[in-house]
Amino acid sequence: LRLSGEWSHGDEVWPLALDPTRRNSAAYRSVLRCAVQRTITIEGTDYLVVRISGLAFVLHQIRHIVGAALAVSHGFVSAETIRIALGSPFLVDVSPLAPGCGLLLDEVRWFEPGGTDEVVYTRAAHQAAEAFKEETLYPHIHSLYTENAEMESFLRGMRVSYFGDRSYTKADYKRLQRMSEGWKAHTRSLVEAKHLQRRSRREAGDGLVGKEADARRPQHEHVARSKLLPGGLFVQLCVARGLSPGPSAHAMIEALRDLVATGGLEKSQPYEYYLQHLVQLYGPPAPRPVETLNQSKECNPSSQYKT
Repeated sequence: LRLSGEWSHGDEVWPLALDPTRRNSAAYRSVLRCAVQRTITIEGTDYLVVRISGLAFVLHQIRHIVGAALAVSHGFVSAETIRIALGSPFLVDVSPLAPGCGLLLDEVRWFEPGGTDEVVYTRAAHQAAEAFKEETLYPHIHSLYTENAEMESFLRGMRVSYFGDRSYTKADYKRLQRMSEGWKAHTRSLVEAKHLQRRSRREAGDGLVGKEADARRPQHEHVARSKLLPGGLFVQLCVARGLSPGPSAHAMIEALRDLVATGGLEKSQPYEYYLQHLVQLYGPPAPRPVETLNQSKECNPSSQYKT
């Protein structure tokens, strides 16, 4: 590991976007859903309505997401390259920021830690908001795109600036794949070394460590209850079930905790173990709200986007 901002594997290096020796919470956000919701046509122009929901976002995150998606859809970069970028600390720059004129904050939800919504909008309020978007906001966004040729300028800049002289070569992409495999092996070795260290300390009689030590410390009831399930399961639940944080998701996580506490489920299992049990309790997740595109009309990847 080189502290100069590069990660080395064998004789090869790749620049880093994050410090792999520590987790910087400011660089991580939980995106619960990112999908095409439907298509709309305004004055003869087709648009994809992309809905992205999450617990929070960093500056320009959505514009980076859409820019990367457009780079893939136009064949400038592979989806595998994006997966590597998302699953490693490597710096992979594949697209400029997508135009901001298509970005629309659709809804904000506040909820208490106990899972209760602080503000609940009525069906009539949602219908009024949808009507306002259809009648006013969407046409205005369309005018911003067309008057300033925003999307054309963006695609031209991506083609010339990002995939012209400064673009990654085929050799670069192959090197990135090798670096990714090296990174996976590195993280696996760290996990195995940590497990070995714990095992060695237990066998040497040096006392309890990690979770065993935590179990012996006096804890408040809510702290002990929170440790019945693996960390991060709440976010995984929201993603798998297509839910936003709130009463429904909170009720499901509490049902799982109750089962673990009473011996109905095992502790320290993979996420999928608990998610599969939710299917038994509540049935399969509802289909994602993606409208079927008209089979007679080809979906053009250069269509505008709007979130």
